[in-house]
Amino acid sequence: TTNISDYFNMMQPESEIPMSPMMSYTANKSATNGEDFEDSSSSMYIYKPTNQEYVTTDGKKVVVDTQNLAVTYIDKNGSTVTKQGGHKAWRTNNPGNLSFSSLDAAKASGAIGVWQDSLGHKYGIYATPEEGRKALKNKLNEKRFSVHPNGQKRSIANMVREIYAPAADRNDPAKYTRFLASQGIDVHKSVNELSNIEKDKLINAISQMEGNKEGQTTIG
Repeated sequence: TTNISDYFNMMQPESEIPMSPMMSYTANKSATNGEDFEDSSSSMYIYKPTNQEYVTTDGKKVVVDTQNLAVTYIDKNGSTVTKQGGHKAWRTNNPGNLSFSSLDAAKASGAIGVWQDSLGHKYGIYATPEEGRKALKNKLNEKRFSVHPNGQKRSIANMVREIYAPAADRNDPAKYTRFLASQGIDVHKSVNELSNIEKDKLINAISQMEGNKEGQTTIG
């Protein structure tokens, strides 16, 4: 996952920029939306764009084009919707930028495919934004997001720092938490202490932090 200058002086996430095959570049994880960006202080990686097709059990398909930053959703009747550019969370219908260890793990959350970035992170691709939002809500409802292994309460502030947007993944958990608080979320509560309305507010804030800028949609 991921992340803003303080409160209202908010730095909006940068859109990804298409790159050529085998283009050598320095990669880092943005503190605003988990996208890669050039950073001369980080290690060198080789960018290898790939095209991957996933077929669902009901005959639908999703085609991932990492070079051109596009995802094409193909219905059973052959009609297509292509989402190109914008933020990854928007392209993949994954408002929480949920990442997984494998395709099977992503599918277990309801994903129909994965977007794999240059660092090997696998982000779930969902059939609709609603499905992605449902996956995020289900993830936040997992016990570990509200309770420490020792049984103690895990506040939202601690959840962000320890699980959702840890500094080890090149996030800024302090800024992330301040933004959640600025949206009216009590970060001293645990997720399981929130009302349904408060959980929706939390999901909306996470979606904004993860990057929800739209790109171009083409219907065919």
